Amino acid sequence: MVIIVDAYGPEEQAMSWYYYLEEQLRFPFAAL
Repeated sequence: MVIIVDAYGPEEQAMSWYYYLEEQLRFPFAAL
């Protein structure tokens, strides 16, 4: 599994994880 393809720093790496997880995880309710 390759998630971080093109990241210039820790901020972009964190955003890569955020967008990956946002696409992969589905919750039946809105988390606050």
